[in-house]
Amino acid sequence: MSIIKQVSKLKKFGIFDNFNWNSDLPEFKKFNLIYGWNRSGKTTLSRIFASCEKKSVYDKEKFKQFPEHGEFEIKTDDGSVIKSLDIATSNLKVKVFNQDFIDGNISFDPSNSCTPIVFVSEEDIENKKKLDQLRNDKMALDKTYELLKKDKLSKEDTKSIFLTDLGREISNALFDKTYNKTKAESKINAIGFNNFTDKILSMDAKIEYESVSKSNAGKPQSTLAEYKLSIVFEDETIESFQKIYENITKLLGKKVISDSIDRLKDDQSLNSWVKQGFELHKSKNEKHNCLFCSNPIDAEFLNTLSGHFSKDYEDLQSAIVIFKNEINKIKLSNEGLYLLSTKAELYPDLQGKFEEQSLKLEEIIDKTNTWIETAISKLNEKYNSTLIIISNPDKPEEYFVKYNSVIKELNKIIEKHNDKIQNHSKEVSNSKEKIELHLIATALKSRDYPKMISEFEDSAKIEKQTLQAVNKLNMEIAELEKQTSNIGKAIRQINKHLKEFFGKEEILLELDKDKKGYIINREGDQAINLSEGEKTAIAFSYFLVKVGENDSKSNEQIVFIDDPISSFDSNFIFHCFSLIKNHFTNVGQLFISTHNFQLFNLVKDWFVRKNKGIEDDNKDRLINGKPVKEINCEFYMIKPILNESTRKSKFTILDSTLRDYKSEYSFLFSLLNEFSKKSEEPTFEEIYNIANIGRRFFEIYADFKVPTNKIESKDKIDRIVAEINKLKENEDEKISKVDCDKVFWLINWFSHNSDPTSAIEHKDKSESKDAIKILLKIVKESDPKHFEILLKS
Repeated sequence: MSIIKQVSKLKKFGIFDNFNWNSDLPEFKKFNLIYGWNRSGKTTLSRIFASCEKKSVYDKEKFKQFPEHGEFEIKTDDGSVIKSLDIATSNLKVKVFNQDFIDGNISFDPSNSCTPIVFVSEEDIENKKKLDQLRNDKMALDKTYELLKKDKLSKEDTKSIFLTDLGREISNALFDKTYNKTKAESKINAIGFNNFTDKILSMDAKIEYESVSKSNAGKPQSTLAEYKLSIVFEDETIESFQKIYENITKLLGKKVISDSIDRLKDDQSLNSWVKQGFELHKSKNEKHNCLFCSNPIDAEFLNTLSGHFSKDYEDLQSAIVIFKNEINKIKLSNEGLYLLSTKAELYPDLQGKFEEQSLKLEEIIDKTNTWIETAISKLNEKYNSTLIIISNPDKPEEYFVKYNSVIKELNKIIEKHNDKIQNHSKEVSNSKEKIELHLIATALKSRDYPKMISEFEDSAKIEKQTLQAVNKLNMEIAELEKQTSNIGKAIRQINKHLKEFFGKEEILLELDKDKKGYIINREGDQAINLSEGEKTAIAFSYFLVKVGENDSKSNEQIVFIDDPISSFDSNFIFHCFSLIKNHFTNVGQLFISTHNFQLFNLVKDWFVRKNKGIEDDNKDRLINGKPVKEINCEFYMIKPILNESTRKSKFTILDSTLRDYKSEYSFLFSLLNEFSKKSEEPTFEEIYNIANIGRRFFEIYADFKVPTNKIESKDKIDRIVAEINKLKENEDEKISKVDCDKVFWLINWFSHNSDPTSAIEHKDKSESKDAIKILLKIVKESDPKHFEILLKS
C-alpha cells in the first residue's frame, strides 16, 4: 500500500494560505504526532486527508468555508503526487476521525438514527465470494471510469482553452471586457458551428468594420444644392447650354450695316480706341476740338466716324456686353475646400466614395468654366471686331445636367452619413457583430472545431455510460451487502468499547425498529441530554469499529485522528490513548493531532519508545555504517502566525522544548521566561502566541493557588495580588491595579478575541512584554520557592 510522505502544497486552503513543504521538514513516517492549539489548523489538515477518503474536496457542508480555487498536493512514498483537482482518482485508503466524521455519522437526536456499520457475514460463503468478485470488478471499473473521466476532462479543457482564447481575442478586438468564452460558445451554438463559412470577411471589409466599430457618432452634414440654369437675353429665358450656344453663334456671325473705314476695320485695337474717343465726344457734345490734342476736328470726319459706328454696330456691341455678362454669371465656383472639409467629417467607410464623386464634380466645374471662358473670349473678339465674322466655339455639353447628377450622388452619401448618425449605435453593433462572427469563423476553421466537439461529446458519452455501469454495480454491491450484512457484529463491538469507557453497560447502541440504523439508549431508554464527554466516547467507539467495515484490513489503512479527547476528563484520556495504541499499532500509517498536552505526552512517549527500539537495533546491526532501519515516528506542530493583520498557520517540525518537557506547565513557563528576557522588540506573531501561552500558564497556576471554579480569572489575579500587597509596606513596591489590568487584558480578553487584528490593537508591542514581566513577578512574589523551582527546571 501507499503511504503519505508530504502534504507538499497548500494554497488558499482555509488557514493555510501558501504553504510549501520545506526541504528541512522531515517527511511523514508510519506514526506521526501533530501538536497545535485550538484554531491553529489541525481540523483543516484532517479535512485534506478526509478528501482522500471521500474522493472529493468540496463537500457542500463540510468544506463550505474553502473557496473553489483552494488547492493542495499530497506526495506518496511511490513518488506519485495526488492533487486536489484529481482527488477522485486517488487510491489511498484513508479513515479520518474529526468533528466532521461525528456530524456525518453519529446522530445524538433521539428522532434520528445513526448510520449503520456494515460487516459481511462470514457464514454466507457463496455470497461473500460473489461480493468479493463484485468489489474486484468495481475496482477495475472505477479505474476505467477515472481514466475516461480524465480523458473527458482533457478534451473539455482543450475546448475550454480554445473558447477562452477566442473570447479573449474578441474581447480585445471589440474593446468589450464583458466578452468571454461563455458568450463565444453561446454564439457558436446559436448559429451552428457548420454555418460560419460565409462569415469570414475580406481584408478591406474587416478594416472597414473595425473602423466603424471604433468610431464615435459624427456631426450631421448639409446636402449640396443643385444648379438651375436660367438667364435672360433679349426677352428670352435660356435654360440650356444649347440655347446659350445658339445665341453665341448668332452674335458671332451677325453682320453690321455701316460705312466702314478700312483702316479701322483692319485694326481691331485702333478701332476700339477710336470708338472709345468717338463715344466720349458724343457724350460731351464736343464737335469742334479734339479732346485728346485740342486741335480742331473736321466736321466731315465726325460724320464719317458716325457712319462707321452705326446703330447696328452699337446695338451688336451692346448685345454682346449684355450676353457676355449673363453667361459670366453661370460660371461655377470651385467647391474643393468645402468638399474636403465635408469629407473629413464623414464616416470613414463613406469617405472614399465621396472623394471619388468630388473629383468628378471638380472635373465638370473645370470643363464648364473653361467653355464659358472660351465663349466670352469669342464674344470679346466679336465686340472688338464687330464688322467681321468670328468663328464659333466648340459645341458645349449639358454641363449642368452632369453637375447635378454628381451633386445627387454626393447628397446620397451625405444622407447616408446622416442616417448613420441617427443609427450610429446600431451601425457600431452591426460592425462589432460582423467582426465577432469573422473571428469565430476564422478560429473554427483553423482549429477544426467540429472535430474537437465531436471528440469531447464522444468521450462524455462513454464516461456517462461507464458511470451508469459503476452506479449499477454499486447498487448490486449494496444490495448484496444488505443480504449478507451482520450489523449485530458492529453493534456488539461498539457496545464493548462503550462498556470499557464507562465501566458498565449504561450507554448502548441498538438497532432501530426499521433496522436502518442505530439508536442510542441509556439504561434501556433512548438517551437524551448526553454530555460532551459521552458524545465523544460514543463517536470514537463508533470510529474504531468503522475502520474495519466491509472487510477493510487495518494494515492497509491510513488513519488520521483529530483531537479525540477534547471533552474527556483524565480517566477517559488514558482510556482513549490505550484504545489508540492497541487498535492502531498495525495500521498502514497513523496521524494523531491534539491540543491536549496530557494526550500529547502519552502519544509522544509511545512514539519515542518506538524510535528508541529501532535506534537500539541499529546499534547492533549496521550495514556499511548505515542503520538497518529508519525510525518510524515523527513529531510536528502547527503554529499560527500573523501576516499583515491576517491569521495564518504554518506546518513545522515540533519545537525542541515540547519534545524535552513532559509538563505543559514547565514548558509554558519556559516560553514566558524566554519572551520576557528578549532584548529586541517582539513581532506581532510572538504577541499573538504569548497571550495564549500566558493565559494557559496562569490558569494552571491560579487553579492550585486559588482552587475554586466559582470565581473568574480577574478575581483570582486580584486575590493573589492582594495577598502579595499585604506584605508590602512601601506603596511603590506594591503591584498596582493598572499592572493587574495589563495582565488581565493580555492573557484573557486579548487571547480570547476571535479577531486576529486585535494583536495590533494593543497599545504597543512593548506593553505586551511588560504584561508578561508583571505576570512572572506576580508568580515570583506570590510563591518565591515555587518560582525558583520553575527556573531550575
